[in-house]
Amino acid sequence: MPQALFDAGTLEFDDEDASDLAGEAATATGEYGTATAITSQGVNGIAASNTKAVDDEGLRQTSIGGPFAIALSVWTDTFTITNGSGPGTLAISSTITGTFGDEFGADGLYALFRNLDPDLLRELQDDPIGFLNGLTDSEFDVTENAVLFLWQGVPAPGTGEDSPFVAVAPGSQFGGVLTGTLAFAYDTPFTLTSLFYGGASDLGSISSLNSARFGITAPDGATILTGSNFEYDDAAAVPEPGTLALLALGLGGLAVRVRRAKALTTA
Repeated sequence: MPQALFDAGTLEFDDEDASDLAGEAATATGEYGTATAITSQGVNGIAASNTKAVDDEGLRQTSIGGPFAIALSVWTDTFTITNGSGPGTLAISSTITGTFGDEFGADGLYALFRNLDPDLLRELQDDPIGFLNGLTDSEFDVTENAVLFLWQGVPAPGTGEDSPFVAVAPGSQFGGVLTGTLAFAYDTPFTLTSLFYGGASDLGSISSLNSARFGITAPDGATILTGSNFEYDDAAAVPEPGTLALLALGLGGLAVRVRRAKALTTA
């Protein structure tokens, strides 16, 4: 996507039905990059690559500017836990696998939201670019709303501590096994929204197609009913302590981006 289209809030697909291709890959290709997203119930996948270097060194240090590619995959569903009474606890997980390319300038973000505000969900559906920009809005606390969260990226050389994500080297593996728990009340519906974003600027790329796999496990004897009638996989096992630390770093990195975004806005 050229910078001018991003600034204008315009998102265009080569395939006008790309946003409705459940379970199929939707791909948009421009002069300097390609973005692909694939979504099916319980699974998100993204890939993005860019082939035009940022020619302003100041912008390059923040991976902002120049043409870039963005891929976004989202699904949402309603869950109701039955065959019990009172409160309970669910186990949840998302298993994410992928790789970064051998050049600088790419990042990937995964977030699982519980009971996402309907207005935000409509914005996400109607204006995904605006929603992503809104993730840095002080009125929307991602760390409060996201029950699972991961953000990794390959920053441009010299970015240093200003990276808004967990910084890794070019060619690194992307992802991890994210696990958590959800408190619930029997027979009380709630929604989960799974968002997977991949972005590439400069000469960067990220590939994580068909990889963010969601799992959920109810207490013994309980039944999970869904609005989609889809039967989800069981939650993955609790990951090693290193992965838990990685998740904590990802949440901390978000605060860095919020502060930085405010500085950019007021400059």
